[in-house]
Amino acid sequence: SMNNPGYTTSKEFIVIISLVGILILIVASINVINLRTAHAMKRSREVGIRKVTGASRFDLIRQFMFENQFLYLIY
Repeated sequence: SMNNPGYTTSKEFIVIISLVGILILIVASINVINLRTAHAMKRSREVGIRKVTGASRFDLIRQFMFENQFLYLIY
């Protein structure tokens, strides 16, 4: 309970923990963006070949959306 002398909470502590959490989320988001960019660059040849063979932009978007959803279900 709040009357317990060993229980102390300060606004500064809450702010610091919140800022650390936000920083972790920002770093994780940047990491995901970098990983997706690197993956997309590796697949640029595949996209080029699919375009040359007649795939539309919609076909490419549909393929990548399906793959991402499938990978999401696996993990």
